Amino acid sequence: AIAMDKIIMSPFSAIGAAQPITATGQELPEKVDRKIISFLKGEVRATAKYKGHPYRICEAFVDPTIEIPGLTPVGEPLTMDQDEATTFYGLVDENDPTSSETLAAFVAVDIEDILKHDGLWPADIHEYEMTWSENLAKFLMGIKALLLLVGIAALYLEVKTPGLGAPAAVGVLALSLFFWGSYLADFARFLEIALFILGILLLLVEIFVIPGFGVAGLAGIALVLVSLVLAMVKLPSENIPGLSQWSTQALSHAIWQVIIVFVALVPIIYILAKFLPATPIFRKLVLNPETAAAESERMRAAPVGLRLEKPRPGEALLGVEGTALTDLRPSGMALIDNRRVDVVTEGGYISAGSRVRVIEVHGNYHVVAEAPQK
Repeated sequence: AIAMDKIIMSPFSAIGAAQPITATGQELPEKVDRKIISFLKGEVRATAKYKGHPYRICEAFVDPTIEIPGLTPVGEPLTMDQDEATTFYGLVDENDPTSSETLAAFVAVDIEDILKHDGLWPADIHEYEMTWSENLAKFLMGIKALLLLVGIAALYLEVKTPGLGAPAAVGVLALSLFFWGSYLADFARFLEIALFILGILLLLVEIFVIPGFGVAGLAGIALVLVSLVLAMVKLPSENIPGLSQWSTQALSHAIWQVIIVFVALVPIIYILAKFLPATPIFRKLVLNPETAAAESERMRAAPVGLRLEKPRPGEALLGVEGTALTDLRPSGMALIDNRRVDVVTEGGYISAGSRVRVIEVHGNYHVVAEAPQK
């Protein structure tokens, strides 16, 4: 307050009692206390003199050994209410002419009182409130980690249950809200969104087009991670000096948030893979394995001219042979029943081009073993 040109008090306000204490509210040891008080008193005195405030009164806020007649006894730091701060007390310090002035100029109820006192009334007062988009951005930024978690988990579920549709819609919605909130809050621009979309496209190409896992997959993961981190960091200001660089603290915080989200995804994905296929709702949305197996047997038993070229889903692939499209070390891709299937061996290595047979099926999890060459 004393660093201002003018001090204005509001009703029922107080100023003072600035004696230093510990963070727990206890008094400092005597030697330390005197040293700190001496330093603070020097700062207060210099500031009060420069701004034209009664510096002896200001020093009494910090130093309890200073006695101001009629205001405070020795041993207590000075505290003044709005009336005392605007009262003339005469010459407090004979060596300081400003000590005869009041500390505060006047008491004001609101901005209008201040403007009237300074002869600036009538005036137009504009009060700015947050817009709906700013409130929405604030809310979305508050749940950004949750949106990210839901979005990635839903997209993973869609990849593992192709054709379902609902997880893809939930994932796209959650991630869209994540980036939209970042855009509204000026955390993300076109670059972050473009990097994320490009990363997803590279991952899809790696999964469905290019066998194995190579450059496209690694590049896709890198682009997704970079875009998510950048979307959580406030963009540098182009016009404000000192704010034109990235904040390393904010960048570190964003990286940790992304790490925590992906760590939390591990148990969520495990639970989805283990328990979701057994739920009634999931069985209604996805073809039941037993029904699929029966349908597959019916198709194989039908006359050749009536058979439909339809891939066998789920457990119907149990016992079916195919060809390893990539090296299985132990996971990879195989062509089984004329479709590409993610497979894993029991731990051994199977080279690309080898014949394999499905020996176990757990939902979308297919275990294969090397089959005799024909």
